Amino acid sequence: MVGLQGAFSALHGSDINPRPHPRYWFLNDEIDFLQTEVPLRPDVERGWIITNPPFNRAEDFVFKAHALGFERMAFLVQLRWLESERRYLSIFSRDMRPDMVLLFAERVPMLKGRLLRVAATATAYCWVVWAPELRGDFCRIDWIPSGTRRQLEVAGDYDDDLPQLFPADTEVGR
Repeated sequence: MVGLQGAFSALHGSDINPRPHPRYWFLNDEIDFLQTEVPLRPDVERGWIITNPPFNRAEDFVFKAHALGFERMAFLVQLRWLESERRYLSIFSRDMRPDMVLLFAERVPMLKGRLLRVAATATAYCWVVWAPELRGDFCRIDWIPSGTRRQLEVAGDYDDDLPQLFPADTEVGR
């Protein structure tokens, strides 16, 4: 979310669980998004929901965000999320078809509870985006080029950049 500060005039962050991590200072609320009944922001018609949902609940998050009135959504999901017949019938072939899918040309390592500069992964991820201003006759597919990660990262982005914040005997520091 820190990377979004230059693109939006106001940000609101939330998570269902408390995060004892220095990088999560921006989380304003601990809420269960799937249980909330009101939009998280008063100007939802102009706002975005940008999230990395629990992968096994991503479809529920899409439906909930849509029900709350969000027209602009970006979901970071595993690439294989695009290949479900159930999602094809419930999302992709209906009025909820995404407007853009952005594939990472390089792998993005994700580890539970930590972020390491040298981590590796065999899992592919993509951004699935809904936005009226991008809408066309077809869902656009594009690539996030190799090297984008190196261009955008800064010192302190990774747990192993700041070993003093993550002693070896802590859960996050392992």
